[in-house]
Amino acid sequence: MSARLHFITKHFQRGRLQCDFASIRMAAAAGLVLLFLAGCTAPYFREAPQPAIPASPRRLAQWPFDEYWAGIVFNGSKIGFSRLSLSADPERRDVFQIRSEAVFRIRFLMFDKRIHLRAVDRVRGDLRMVDFVYDYDLDGNRKRISGTRRGDVLQVRIEAGGVVQQRRIIHPGALYPTAVIGFFPVREGLQVGRAYTFMVFDGETESVSEVAQKVVAYEESDLFSGRAHKVVTRLHGQEVVTWIDASGRPRLEMSMGGVLIADLETATAAKAYLAEAALNKEETLLDFSRVPVDRPIEGARIRRRLTAVIEGLPAAFSVPSDRRQRCRPGPGTGRVSCHIDIDADGAGPATSSAVHLAPTLAVPAHHPRIAGLSREIAGTAASDTERIRNILDWIGAHIEPAPVDVFSALDVLEGGKGECQGQTFLFAALSRSLDIPTKVVNGIVYASADQGFLYHTWAECRVDGAWISVDPTFGQLPADVTHIKLVEGETPSDLFPLVELMGKVSVRIGEQ
Repeated sequence: MSARLHFITKHFQRGRLQCDFASIRMAAAAGLVLLFLAGCTAPYFREAPQPAIPASPRRLAQWPFDEYWAGIVFNGSKIGFSRLSLSADPERRDVFQIRSEAVFRIRFLMFDKRIHLRAVDRVRGDLRMVDFVYDYDLDGNRKRISGTRRGDVLQVRIEAGGVVQQRRIIHPGALYPTAVIGFFPVREGLQVGRAYTFMVFDGETESVSEVAQKVVAYEESDLFSGRAHKVVTRLHGQEVVTWIDASGRPRLEMSMGGVLIADLETATAAKAYLAEAALNKEETLLDFSRVPVDRPIEGARIRRRLTAVIEGLPAAFSVPSDRRQRCRPGPGTGRVSCHIDIDADGAGPATSSAVHLAPTLAVPAHHPRIAGLSREIAGTAASDTERIRNILDWIGAHIEPAPVDVFSALDVLEGGKGECQGQTFLFAALSRSLDIPTKVVNGIVYASADQGFLYHTWAECRVDGAWISVDPTFGQLPADVTHIKLVEGETPSDLFPLVELMGKVSVRIGEQ
């Protein structure tokens, strides 16, 4: 379950679901009750006597199970299920197949958001990677990542929105897929105190990353029968806690301080929620991801200046500072004070234009369809500012704001709809195609209807030597002063620093 929970955690924490400021309603069904609000889990787990005989290391050929299912619960509401199976490869005796699938569904008012992940990993008996195929489906938009490991080289192919990218990753030493995260401590022999570090290829971030694991306790609980080893796993700053029983099955798994849970169950129970998901909607996701503010911001969309103190930041998190957004550490730990001045828009020192003109999978600026459309939109505009305004007007007239996840600007064009991230991908592709250096930036923006800040994506364009903030979702040039930038970039790995923020930070507003 660990790999699926890491994937789902990242999906929630990337902020995609917050852009439209609609009331977010979670699909709810029978599942775990609200025992797992952050900080409230300790009474439900008790230390148990250590097994008289320590668990022996396991080999895949003698693995004690071949399949398990789990229900996925977010903040007390059941939102989906996952399934994992293990089998011998029919073609090679020394190779095993790990097939995994995760499905979850979230209601956005009249919209259904559906996320489906299928993965096939082939591994050797020691869990090392042979090859893989991962298929992602977010609201009908698809991405496929496939790869083969030969020697120290991992050859990766990424397909999304009609664009194909090839990557060659050099990594000497052992490399594993994320699918084996839950297998690793069982294969080594479950015993309190044992710790492991190993390298995995993570399809969600398309990168090689380190996993750190430790068996920290042997416990019993009111929430599952029998006893289990408690294993803490860290990947990309996320912590997942798993209770693994003597058969190697994960009885229970938690992330995000207990807000996201996977619970072992039967296949019938795991899928039953699909028939019931339209009932008993709740606002749990919006409540969790909203960044609370100490008081309303008067005239939020027309203010020229704003002072905001962000509290609850992890020690290692660095808020960007530039001419528009001047940030410095505040008094106390985990606190940063930012003064935003819309009249000082023109952020930061000059950087290489090539970096922000380059096509990427999400921003395919050189694609013929993008290039042709950008020329049509630009028309006879005489300046970059006019071209940017034309793009904003075109997106406002032709792209429907909707909570639809996308992988690429081409997905937005094809469907004619997208949330803030998708609209910004399309804006950046069109702008770069017109030789306007453009960044994708992510952060928070004030939403008066929700009485707080929500996670959001917008852009910055370099015009006449200065960076200007642009919000395609709001049609703003420049973006209003409540846009507080936290990270830059359009790749999943660029968004990692946001992982530790959701559900933890708040904002205080200075004198208005």
